[in-house]
Amino acid sequence: MLKHVEQLAQDKRHSKAVAATFRRYEEWCRKEQVIAVPVSYKPIAGFCCQHVTNSKGLTKSLDNLVSALRTSCRMRNLTWLSEDSHYQLRSVLKVLKYQDLSVSQQKRPIQLELLKKMLRSMDLSARRDFLVAVILVTRHDGLLPTVDLLSEKGY
Repeated sequence: MLKHVEQLAQDKRHSKAVAATFRRYEEWCRKEQVIAVPVSYKPIAGFCCQHVTNSKGLTKSLDNLVSALRTSCRMRNLTWLSEDSHYQLRSVLKVLKYQDLSVSQQKRPIQLELLKKMLRSMDLSARRDFLVAVILVTRHDGLLPTVDLLSEKGY
């Protein structure tokens, strides 16, 4: 079992994708005239912001992008961000995800009238109904994806 998992970890396609991500990061750093190595908070955060801009506001791949950069650092024996810098990066990623400007992929997002109708049918004195109502209203008015509201990931 361990051999199989180790082989998957050394998968050439994954390694090539990770290496390509780091090359894109290095190219971006050259273009922006910032030092790529050793890695530091500002270039990584700037690269993430540029990635979101290039993706037309879509933030779904940010976690994979950061993971690929971190993995590439490990593969090259480079030091990744300090704990404080990583915390700063997570804060930036959280803001980027909150401001996700991509078009909703839902076939029919909840409209305000439907939301009001749902709220009228709830017993808001019941804790569960009240919690669901808060999540629905926050999701609708705050434009937050429900998965981010219920996530325990820590971003």
